[in-house]
Amino acid sequence: MTRGTLYIVTNEGCWSSTEFNGDMYPEGHGDRVMELLKNCNTYEQFCLIVEEFNKLHHKYAERQLVYPCQKQFFHDFAKDYSNDYFSDWTFFKNASSKDVEFKLWEKSDLESLMLRPGNVIRFKFGRFHEETKKEIENGSSEVQKAPL
Repeated sequence: MTRGTLYIVTNEGCWSSTEFNGDMYPEGHGDRVMELLKNCNTYEQFCLIVEEFNKLHHKYAERQLVYPCQKQFFHDFAKDYSNDYFSDWTFFKNASSKDVEFKLWEKSDLESLMLRPGNVIRFKFGRFHEETKKEIENGSSEVQKAPL
Protein backbone atom coordinates (compact mmCIF):
# COMPACT_ATOMS: atom_id res chain seq x y z
CA MET A 1 0.00 0.00 0.00
CA THR A 2 1.35 3.38 -1.00
CA ARG A 3 0.36 6.15 1.42
CA GLY A 4 -0.12 9.84 0.72
CA THR A 5 -1.01 13.05 2.55
CA LEU A 6 -2.23 16.32 1.05
CA TYR A 7 -1.21 19.75 2.40
CA ILE A 8 -2.28 23.32 1.78
CA VAL A 9 -0.41 26.42 2.96
CA THR A 10 -2.41 29.66 3.13
CA ASN A 11 -1.68 33.04 4.68
CA GLU A 12 -3.69 31.87 7.70
CA GLY A 13 -1.89 28.56 8.27
CA CYS A 14 -1.12 25.07 7.02
CA TRP A 15 -3.44 22.07 6.98
CA SER A 16 -2.97 18.41 6.13
CA SER A 17 -5.34 15.68 5.14
CA THR A 18 -5.53 12.39 6.93
CA GLU A 19 -3.09 9.89 5.53
CA PHE A 20 -4.69 8.01 2.64
CA ASN A 21 -3.51 4.43 2.42
CA GLY A 22 -3.42 2.94 -1.07
CA ASP A 23 -2.42 3.88 -4.63
CA MET A 24 -1.09 7.37 -3.85
CA TYR A 25 1.77 7.03 -6.37
CA PRO A 26 1.56 9.11 -9.61
CA GLU A 27 -0.07 6.46 -11.79
CA GLY A 28 -2.56 5.60 -9.04
CA HIS A 29 -4.24 8.62 -7.42
CA GLY A 30 -1.17 10.89 -7.26
CA ASP A 31 -1.59 12.60 -10.64
CA ARG A 32 -5.27 13.24 -9.84
CA VAL A 33 -4.34 14.73 -6.47
CA MET A 34 -1.96 17.13 -8.22
CA GLU A 35 -4.75 18.26 -10.55
CA LEU A 36 -7.17 18.75 -7.67
CA LEU A 37 -4.65 20.81 -5.69
CA LYS A 38 -3.86 23.04 -8.69
CA ASN A 39 -7.45 24.33 -8.52
CA CYS A 40 -7.53 24.65 -4.73
CA ASN A 41 -6.97 28.13 -3.31
CA THR A 42 -8.56 28.19 0.15
CA TYR A 43 -8.84 26.10 3.28
CA GLU A 44 -12.54 25.62 2.54
CA GLN A 45 -11.82 24.29 -0.96
CA PHE A 46 -9.12 22.02 0.49
CA CYS A 47 -11.63 20.50 2.94
CA LEU A 48 -14.09 19.85 0.10
CA ILE A 49 -11.40 18.27 -2.08
CA VAL A 50 -10.21 16.01 0.73
CA GLU A 51 -13.77 14.99 1.59
CA GLU A 52 -14.65 14.23 -2.05
CA PHE A 53 -11.37 12.39 -2.64
CA ASN A 54 -12.04 10.28 0.43
CA LYS A 55 -15.59 9.43 -0.73
CA LEU A 56 -14.39 8.39 -4.19
CA HIS A 57 -11.27 6.43 -3.32
CA HIS A 58 -10.91 5.48 0.35
CA LYS A 59 -14.27 5.78 2.11
CA TYR A 60 -12.84 6.38 5.60
CA ALA A 61 -15.77 6.71 7.98
CA GLU A 62 -15.89 8.42 11.36
CA ARG A 63 -12.44 9.89 10.91
CA GLN A 64 -11.30 13.49 10.96
CA LEU A 65 -10.03 14.26 7.45
CA VAL A 66 -8.24 17.62 7.87
CA TYR A 67 -5.78 18.68 10.58
CA PRO A 68 -3.86 21.90 11.33
CA CYS A 69 -0.07 21.74 10.84
CA GLN A 70 2.57 23.25 13.08
CA LYS A 71 4.71 24.28 10.12
CA GLN A 72 3.67 26.84 7.56
CA PHE A 73 6.39 28.44 5.42
CA PHE A 74 9.24 26.04 6.16
CA HIS A 75 9.23 22.25 5.91
CA ASP A 76 12.38 20.32 6.76
CA PHE A 77 12.25 16.78 5.40
CA ALA A 78 15.89 16.23 6.37
CA LYS A 79 15.00 16.06 10.07
CA ASP A 80 13.18 12.95 11.22
CA TYR A 81 10.91 12.62 8.17
CA SER A 82 9.01 9.61 9.48
CA ASN A 83 7.83 11.39 12.64
CA ASP A 84 6.69 14.61 10.96
CA TYR A 85 5.37 13.44 7.57
CA PHE A 86 5.38 9.63 7.54
CA SER A 87 3.63 9.14 4.14
CA ASP A 88 5.35 7.71 1.08
CA TRP A 89 4.01 10.68 -0.92
CA THR A 90 3.32 14.23 0.26
CA PHE A 91 1.47 16.73 -1.94
CA PHE A 92 1.69 20.48 -1.24
CA LYS A 93 -0.28 23.45 -2.55
CA ASN A 94 1.03 26.93 -1.80
CA ALA A 95 -2.14 29.03 -1.63
CA SER A 96 -0.38 31.78 0.33
CA SER A 97 1.20 35.00 -0.87
CA LYS A 98 4.68 33.89 0.31
CA ASP A 99 7.21 31.33 -0.88
CA VAL A 100 7.27 28.05 1.04
CA GLU A 101 10.73 26.60 1.65
CA PHE A 102 11.50 22.88 1.72
CA LYS A 103 14.72 21.26 2.83
CA LEU A 104 15.23 17.70 1.69
CA TRP A 105 17.81 14.97 1.29
CA GLU A 106 18.80 14.48 -2.30
CA LYS A 107 21.60 12.02 -3.11
CA SER A 108 23.25 12.65 0.28
CA ASP A 109 23.30 16.41 -0.28
CA LEU A 110 20.87 18.65 1.51
CA GLU A 111 18.87 20.61 -1.04
CA SER A 112 16.58 23.54 -0.44
CA LEU A 113 13.83 24.74 -2.74
CA MET A 114 11.08 27.33 -2.80
CA LEU A 115 7.49 26.65 -3.81
CA ARG A 116 6.12 29.84 -5.32
CA PRO A 117 2.58 31.05 -4.50
CA GLY A 118 -0.16 29.28 -6.44
CA ASN A 119 1.89 26.19 -7.24
CA VAL A 120 1.89 22.53 -6.24
CA ILE A 121 4.62 19.96 -5.69
CA ARG A 122 4.89 16.33 -4.60
CA PHE A 123 7.66 14.51 -2.82
CA LYS A 124 8.40 10.83 -2.34
CA PHE A 125 9.76 10.21 1.16
CA GLY A 126 10.98 13.82 1.31
CA ARG A 127 12.81 13.63 -2.03
CA PHE A 128 12.09 15.10 -5.43
CA HIS A 129 9.75 13.21 -7.69
CA GLU A 130 11.63 12.60 -10.99
CA GLU A 131 9.21 14.75 -13.07
CA THR A 132 9.59 17.66 -10.65
CA LYS A 133 13.36 17.35 -10.75
CA LYS A 134 13.32 17.50 -14.58
CA GLU A 135 11.03 20.56 -14.55
CA ILE A 136 13.36 22.37 -12.16
CA GLU A 137 16.43 21.50 -14.22
CA ASN A 138 14.71 22.67 -17.44
CA GLY A 139 13.50 25.89 -15.81
CA SER A 140 9.86 25.05 -16.63
CA SER A 141 8.71 24.85 -13.02
CA GLU A 142 7.56 27.50 -10.59
CA VAL A 143 9.57 25.58 -8.01
CA GLN A 144 13.13 26.83 -7.76
CA LYS A 145 16.15 26.03 -5.70
CA ALA A 146 16.39 28.33 -2.75
CA PRO A 147 19.29 30.77 -2.58
CA LEU A 148 22.08 29.68 -0.25
